[in-house]
Amino acid sequence: MNIEQAYKIFNEIKNTIGKLEDRWGSMPEEFELNDYDSPDERFKDDMARTIVYKLDEVNRLLKWMEKPVLAEGNLFKRSDGKYEIEGADIYFTSGSPLDVWHYDEFDERYVWTRSVVEHNGEDYYIKALGRETSIEGVKVRAR
Repeated sequence: MNIEQAYKIFNEIKNTIGKLEDRWGSMPEEFELNDYDSPDERFKDDMARTIVYKLDEVNRLLKWMEKPVLAEGNLFKRSDGKYEIEGADIYFTSGSPLDVWHYDEFDERYVWTRSVVEHNGEDYYIKALGRETSIEGVKVRAR
């Protein structure tokens, strides 16, 4: 299967998840909680909730892939301590999603990885790179 075929299937999955959202409401926040007496019923209920949460994550990833890239470039630290993409008026704070360009030691090549910016009390870092890694000059893209 090539990547185009895979994304065709992903789109079908996204449409199916959309139908589930139409039926249940906002996933997974409105998924009905039940208090069953039977251990087997509780187990099935717990598994259903787990599946709904995983489908929600799949849905968010597929929506992320559909977003256009707004800017790409290296990060620099602004005077207020936040990091911004050079040449773009886009900056990042805790919880900001982004794609980071980094060397994947397992694949032995550079790859884009979806990640998020966090703050450790002293400075911002990109979760995919770890807390100790300075993000000054790191190549990222914003969607």
